[in-house]
Amino acid sequence: MLLESIRLSPASFGLQSYRVLNITDPELCVKLKAAAWNQSPVTGASHFLVFAAATQITPADVDSFISLVGKTRNMAQKHLRVTLL
Repeated sequence: MLLESIRLSPASFGLQSYRVLNITDPELCVKLKAAAWNQSPVTGASHFLVFAAATQITPADVDSFISLVGKTRNMAQKHLRVTLL
């Protein structure tokens, strides 16, 4: 339910410039613990969510987004492109 809520959450222009990784592998959690200031819940929880945010949006990201929206809405991409001035 939480992951679905995150997936449906609004993001800047709908580009979803972040990814949420659901880490369930105990060995990977041990490796990630140091990056989480050695907090014990990282290795003690059944699921560990990592939010990875993009530091910039590229033209390729925008093209990918427009393509996905076009397929989802069954619309030609030319109707979805917006010229920014």
